[in-house]
Amino acid sequence: AGPQTQRANLNEAARKELQAVDSRFEIDPNYQRHDANHIVVSVKIRGQTVPPLRLVVPITYPAGNVTVDRAAIDLDSYLYDDLQNAVYERLSRPGITSLTDYLTAWEEQVSIYSQQQNQSNGLDAPFGVGNDFFYDNLNL
Repeated sequence: AGPQTQRANLNEAARKELQAVDSRFEIDPNYQRHDANHIVVSVKIRGQTVPPLRLVVPITYPAGNVTVDRAAIDLDSYLYDDLQNAVYERLSRPGITSLTDYLTAWEEQVSIYSQQQNQSNGLDAPFGVGNDFFYDNLNL
């Protein structure tokens, strides 16, 4: 094996695990190096418009801990603050160790959030407040 190139590559165990969930998740193939020992994998849930989840995967995976990279928030992400906070809280609980665990827990949390938004009829979903809120507070 020659010198390591700058391109970040996941090990075989991580690649196989991500391939197994490819029908549910869209994995960005352009992995980024987080540091010398970790790679960032950006993942989207197929059919959802929520911002991607950025997993920090150790190059020794499955040895070592997968973590979540709280990336710099892009312009649209503030619309999902409540969701992101719930997701990060959920993913910080004990017992979530594998890539599949993280992705499944994330998918479940997004599903719960979507159901709550759909049940909130008359609410402006991204802001989580009733349309009347804006009019009631205009003080006309």
